[in-house]
Amino acid sequence: MKIIVVKPNETPIIQEVENKLKTFQDIVGGTIQCVPLTKDIVLTCNDEGKLLDMPINRTFGNDILCGTFFITQSNNEGDFISLSDDNLKYIKSRILTDLPLDNK
Repeated sequence: MKIIVVKPNETPIIQEVENKLKTFQDIVGGTIQCVPLTKDIVLTCNDEGKLLDMPINRTFGNDILCGTFFITQSNNEGDFISLSDDNLKYIKSRILTDLPLDNK
């Protein structure tokens, strides 16, 4: 499935990954926390990123995200699914302005 991976101090990348919990935990470096951004776009990060003193990644509203996180899409049942082209464009224009569109 297609997700956007955002590592600290790096440009976000579009990446194809297996839709498995272990894969998601490996990306964020531990247990995951899901934060809905829209009705079908989800940001997933390490739920202990700050406690584990992971590097600061980005500010998010009034909060700070630490460590690597990823953004994906969810379906009506709450399962992760591949990002659509429309949602990739939305994320590029509204959430991650440093995401290169040619990195699909």
